[in-house]
Amino acid sequence: MKTLRILTGVACLIALAGLSACGGGGGSSGSGSDGKTALYTVSGQLTTPEFAVRDADVPVEGALTPGNNTDAEAQPLPNPFVVGGYVSPAAQDSGTLHFPQDTADIYRVYLHQDDSVRLDYFSALSSASPGPLSALTLEMEPEADAASGKQTDGAAGSPLKLTAQVAGYHLIRIRLNTGTTPVSYVLSLGGTGTSTAASPYGGLNFVPGEALVQFRGDVPAMRALGSGVEVIAGDTRFGFHVRQPGVVRSLSAAGDLSARLATLAWIESLRTRPDVAWAEPNYLRRAAFVPNDPLYADYQWALSESLNMASAWDRIPAPGEGAVVAVIDSGIVKSHPELAGQLVEDADMYDFVSAASLDLDETPGRDPDPSDPGDKAYGTTSSFHGTLVAGVIAALTDNARDGASVASHARIMPLRVLGKNGEGTDADIIEAIKFAAGLPNASGRLPSRPADVINLSLGQATPDTALQNAIDQVAALPDAPIIVAAAGNEATSVPFYPAAYDNVISVSALTRDNTLATYSNYGSTIDVAAPGGDTGDPILTTGAVEQGGGLYTGPFLASGTSIAAPHVSAVAAMIRAKRGSSFGPQAFRSLLADITDDLGDPLRFGAGRINADKAALKALDPDAELVSADVTRLLLGSPTDTATFTLSWPSGRTPVIDSVTPTTLNGGDWLSVEEVGTNADGSVTWRAGVKPGTELPTDTRLTGVIDIVTPNNTLRLTVNYLQTTAAIAYGDVGTVYVQLRDTQDDSRVYEVAVATQGGSPAAFSLSGIPAGTYILLASTDRDGDNVIAEDGEAVALYPVTTDPQELTMGGSLTGLSLGLSYRTPVASSAGSGIPTALA
Repeated sequence: MKTLRILTGVACLIALAGLSACGGGGGSSGSGSDGKTALYTVSGQLTTPEFAVRDADVPVEGALTPGNNTDAEAQPLPNPFVVGGYVSPAAQDSGTLHFPQDTADIYRVYLHQDDSVRLDYFSALSSASPGPLSALTLEMEPEADAASGKQTDGAAGSPLKLTAQVAGYHLIRIRLNTGTTPVSYVLSLGGTGTSTAASPYGGLNFVPGEALVQFRGDVPAMRALGSGVEVIAGDTRFGFHVRQPGVVRSLSAAGDLSARLATLAWIESLRTRPDVAWAEPNYLRRAAFVPNDPLYADYQWALSESLNMASAWDRIPAPGEGAVVAVIDSGIVKSHPELAGQLVEDADMYDFVSAASLDLDETPGRDPDPSDPGDKAYGTTSSFHGTLVAGVIAALTDNARDGASVASHARIMPLRVLGKNGEGTDADIIEAIKFAAGLPNASGRLPSRPADVINLSLGQATPDTALQNAIDQVAALPDAPIIVAAAGNEATSVPFYPAAYDNVISVSALTRDNTLATYSNYGSTIDVAAPGGDTGDPILTTGAVEQGGGLYTGPFLASGTSIAAPHVSAVAAMIRAKRGSSFGPQAFRSLLADITDDLGDPLRFGAGRINADKAALKALDPDAELVSADVTRLLLGSPTDTATFTLSWPSGRTPVIDSVTPTTLNGGDWLSVEEVGTNADGSVTWRAGVKPGTELPTDTRLTGVIDIVTPNNTLRLTVNYLQTTAAIAYGDVGTVYVQLRDTQDDSRVYEVAVATQGGSPAAFSLSGIPAGTYILLASTDRDGDNVIAEDGEAVALYPVTTDPQELTMGGSLTGLSLGLSYRTPVASSAGSGIPTALA
């Protein structure tokens, strides 16, 4: 039986008598018909990070599996990658455990220029005093470009980092430097080389065969019109829009490279003519604003892809300005630098936690300070759940730090209702809702102005009349706030409250691929879907964790419907800030069909995926028609593979498209796009693929974008190319130990070992389980020390690692899902790493 490290004392996850952060279980205990204790089964599947790879030589029952210790036997890796590994300076014993010698691990991977490789490492010994941590050295050497030379990072302490100077295959070597203890590590691809500078022709964004020309003043107009160019429009005062003779305009505005270069040569020839004052390409313009926050490009797919925030920011440069969003949650970490100046005045926030058994702050009972003291939701570690939620809505943006948010100019009204173990009572939540709406409440005070939006990333499966009445009372106000709630993380169609109430917008969670997250609730009560993330692609936000007697604040990665809901709350705030307080709950609900992208099944996605750009345009022009695409990301799996996307207008008429421009962000100029044709309903289908004859590396993800410019909006689709080979076992983290642990009796643990291979979900089943309350978790034990859930292991808790909940066993449970991700220690500064909210 494996020992649990991080969750010892897990009985802190007591029965959920009240509400908890996006979870809660249901069921009842009982006996069989023969009077004997009934025994049940828990089953489901494990999912692993898509690009997870296992170190080829790790301890298995004290022996080392085949090695990767020399350049000749370098283990191939995909790009991107995350590897869990092990090295040890010598064979050694610790108690009953044996750690075999493994002095080096060597990998081979194709890296793009500016790809960053990161190495986190920690002691493999599980004793209380493991001794000094052995030091590692990270080396990177390009195979084909010796001139750039070998790079080495042997600095003291974890993590180590190196950045590729050239594109091509590289050897990555992990060697022991000093020390005597065995070491576990996580090797991963950090920031990627995906800037537009990687494409030598990224700046050539103009219409091939066209130019803007001004003829000299002494040239008669009729002569200008007959000057060997085809005039499209213009006059002698402002210049002419002209077409190169014999060239047919293509809406694939990037065209092919030869057409663009030919256009530049033609324009240069025009400039040499004595009758031409100036000549310029007919440049294409699109939304120019991209925030300078360093983590935006690599981590915030939810904003750049799903919500189309770049275009929304261009329409509304100060999104949410003047709006207030009440976050009714676990409170707030006021000291977080990304929330500085983003909160309402102190008099407009409050702590409503009344029960002494739940309130962990220094002022028992309700008080004016909603600061989050930590909820100890993970035993010794807290979730700081309200801070995770607030960062999605209104973290500082374009301040060259961490990441961006949706409604960065809105203000957060933190109202604390969740205390110990992330639990809160209906009574406290009701009072907080009344406060946010400007109604008399138990605090004896009113905010200087009511909230425009209320976010409730909490709930359970049992309805409550008092809570529903409070919500209905607020919704009936003349300037009622829009109430948004998480749909729940139990992967069930059972209604989840308060999200399921009529006057609440219920939000399900999406993955990056626009599928329903495995943990997300679904059903007839879902109103809309938003990014919630998953194991491979979590959501970047603000967070905090206790560390060394203090509090670490910085960027965190999180997943869940708790994270999906604030995306919708922020979009609602952005619209209300422009439309005014009369834009209330019913107006927002009626608008959902116009500000979402249809994903199909309304029982999973409601009206569809929330689209911030559509919302921004509707906020400014309620009558505007927007072109939409049926996808946000295209996947190509081989040089001959193609993928299609369809553009349409809500009216059913053929959409007006100004340009469709493909641009590659790495791997050279490989992406092509062409129009397929107009469909019977007026929509237009396009096809993307790899340019014929292009040689591309295998097991390496390449990225391109397709920018679509229309009269009213701009769309950006992401294109990922990845040709996999049998040389790499994707999604393999090795053997995983699935445990069901009794929250009332720490000695009662049920365990099964499961092998993960090939990236396919791995099934697990635990049987002979009596009624009771349990937590479900899974972890590797890569270093073989019989302790799981340590730093460096792949770990999962049900239903979401960043928001674990207990299971109440009153019958067998099937179809559960555990998403594994690597656990790394919290970095000492925001710039040196992004922990998950569990860390």
